[in-house]
Amino acid sequence: MDCSICRRSQKDGFRKFKCEGIDYVDECRTKEVPKLHKENMRIWNFLLSYIGILFDGFGGFNVQGLKVVFETCGIPEGERPVMLDSAVNVVRVIRELRKEDGTA
Repeated sequence: MDCSICRRSQKDGFRKFKCEGIDYVDECRTKEVPKLHKENMRIWNFLLSYIGILFDGFGGFNVQGLKVVFETCGIPEGERPVMLDSAVNVVRVIRELRKEDGTA
């Protein structure tokens, strides 16, 4: 879930509170939307933009896709290892959440 879905639920009356979104609060009232540290926002937005390329149809992570995206977006060589580490951390968390949900 993301804030836009929650805001729509608020507008429709499904949720009986008003929240402007995770960027404006310290913690999500519903605990459904995690707050990212500012240093993680860039990699998160990057991954969201290219998620169709970076994950295969079976839920696996496509490292070759990341290389293509880095090259296409002109990510400097020196920044790529840092972004790769961040991407691997995101994938690790996704895998952990899938295990908890039983969808792994």
